[in-house]
Amino acid sequence: MKIIRLLINPVPISDQMQKLLHIPCTLLFLFSAYYYFYHILCVPLWAAAAAVAVLGAAAAKLRSCAVILRNPPVAHIVSLLAVVLLLPKPSYFNEILNDLQIITAGLSSILFYTFLADYCFGLLKKRNNGESHPELFGKSLLICFSFFFTVLFFLTSESFLSNRDQLHYSFQDFAPQFAFWTVSFSVISALLFCSFSRTFARILSCIFTGLLLCVYCQYMFMNQDLPIIGVEDIDWASLKTACAVNFIVLLLIFAVPFAAVPLARTLRKTEPTPIPKFNCIISGVLLGTQAVTLIILFASTPFSPSLINMQSLSGTEQFTLSQKRNAVTLILDAMDQKFFEAKYEEQPADFQCLKDFTCYTNTAMVYDSTYLSIPAMLTCAQAYPESAVQNWYKQICTDKPAQEFFSRLHDNQYIVNAFGDFSYDYDYSYFSGFFDNLSPIRKEDVQIDKSLLNEMILKMVKYRALPLALKRYFPPGDMFGNEAVRLKNGCIFDNKEFLDQALLSTAESSKNYFIVQHLNGAHQHGSGTFEEKLQWCIEIMNQYIAQMQEAGVYDDALIIITADHGEHAQPDNMPILYLKRPHETHDAIQFSSAPISLSDYTATVLDSLGLTQSGDTEMFGTPVYHIPESEPRERTVFQRKPFSNEDSIPRNVKGYHQFYGMLFGYTYTGTKQDLAAHEMNDMPDIILETPGFR
Repeated sequence: MKIIRLLINPVPISDQMQKLLHIPCTLLFLFSAYYYFYHILCVPLWAAAAAVAVLGAAAAKLRSCAVILRNPPVAHIVSLLAVVLLLPKPSYFNEILNDLQIITAGLSSILFYTFLADYCFGLLKKRNNGESHPELFGKSLLICFSFFFTVLFFLTSESFLSNRDQLHYSFQDFAPQFAFWTVSFSVISALLFCSFSRTFARILSCIFTGLLLCVYCQYMFMNQDLPIIGVEDIDWASLKTACAVNFIVLLLIFAVPFAAVPLARTLRKTEPTPIPKFNCIISGVLLGTQAVTLIILFASTPFSPSLINMQSLSGTEQFTLSQKRNAVTLILDAMDQKFFEAKYEEQPADFQCLKDFTCYTNTAMVYDSTYLSIPAMLTCAQAYPESAVQNWYKQICTDKPAQEFFSRLHDNQYIVNAFGDFSYDYDYSYFSGFFDNLSPIRKEDVQIDKSLLNEMILKMVKYRALPLALKRYFPPGDMFGNEAVRLKNGCIFDNKEFLDQALLSTAESSKNYFIVQHLNGAHQHGSGTFEEKLQWCIEIMNQYIAQMQEAGVYDDALIIITADHGEHAQPDNMPILYLKRPHETHDAIQFSSAPISLSDYTATVLDSLGLTQSGDTEMFGTPVYHIPESEPRERTVFQRKPFSNEDSIPRNVKGYHQFYGMLFGYTYTGTKQDLAAHEMNDMPDIILETPGFR
């Protein structure tokens, strides 16, 4: 109790000492204000001087520093924490300032805003007659801890446990930091309660309880119909009514603790307590409920193996080519045909690097999923994923087409290197014997940027907790936080990073190279805006091809530029496919409307490299350039969700959220427009249950 009193009561300072401290405090405030206005906001010198003069006059008139000096220690702590956590850092800091200037700018910003926050707190404290009530600490701590436990610990832990099989990091990598924040913010907020009058403490307790109820109801009941993050773009314009309803409901929920105060007064016919019992009960019940939920999740969630000792794709030779023959496949994730078609119409000169290529305008994907599409493409998978994805990997990698395809490459002196991120559980041991750049992950290979990890987890928490109308302004980015985890000598997947580091060289080995480069492409996650991603991909194509030409290995190379799928969750989401066979030349890009599929990949590679054998048509299919444009070919495309007749699908086969664990196959002939018409009007032809797939 003595410590609590020391923190919530002002430090005793004599009037003489206050006068002595007033001048240096005012000068420090004015200096920080000048530096902030002139060096950070970059206003003209005269404007900065005018602002400082106004602030100086106001500080003298209002005796602001004297007000600040009379604040309790908890006020200084809260002001400083609020400023440090909420003050945004200008993006140009690292570009135009040196290290000393960055430190000075940061300190001046913190000092300036801390002075302002501290002064506002002093005024608020003054309105409450300087009261303090240490006896309220226990109940205040319960309410504050329940709120911060929910926001900072429960939501982060529950998100982690629910998506454990998707993560590169462990619970210990983030939980201690969030537990520390939970306890620290709870204690500081409870002390803040105690430093005010009883009436204001009651108001604060109702605010915290109301926010707690809103957050709980939002993430438990009101996020269920949101599309899958990182898969579907959200049409916020179509959700205006839902946003309005959501806001009204949350407003009513927020008002519940405030309404309970007069109701309790009427029923009990007594004055309300400083911390209403209703608020304590709600906080205690929700805290207990969430604690039990976490215990159950910990007990029931099967922890997937650590990254350690898993097989990963080494990036050591990501920019290495053969001196002899190369077969290069660039897979630009989610690069839809319509994206490149629009770019080609706008900037045809940017596609001059593809003049020797044939563009296949009627290409069909097989799966609207990277983790299904690329493995299926590389192994000529003929089985559908009707069990857990990991079991399907084992099946397609042991089937004869996959074994035969990679055996022929190795038998003909090809080093097979794959780069990217296309294995569902990040373990590439299923592809052992196929890729030559597989290596076990050692503990020292895993590098985690804790600061970035915490930042990304907080983004996810904000997205889950905020009302529907505000979510659009706080996109979560990579919902799992995996971008904060890097492997030493790992692959480069980000477009911009690849573009910056792609300096190709030829190997000393006399062997041929078969290379698969999987990049972020047009996918929602990763650095850059959508337009920047498209432009970077075009620059990657130009740069890669130009460097192959400079190295003298272009003419003899097989080059395929494609995508694993088109735009997620769209009825006409077909991928690009550009093909240049060895020694193929043209004056301009050729176009073909042949009805091809990504399932034709292995047949095309083997035939282009001269590795075909008798019986290949039955095993691998037909190369894309041997398929006539007029052929009425039947193809099947699997989508993540049905586009119509959702209510006709039996409820027992629906996934928990959207259609997790489900694939919907549509068989069609013709073009992507015919596919879209089939999807928008008819039931799926095939419905697969793939446990664990998202």
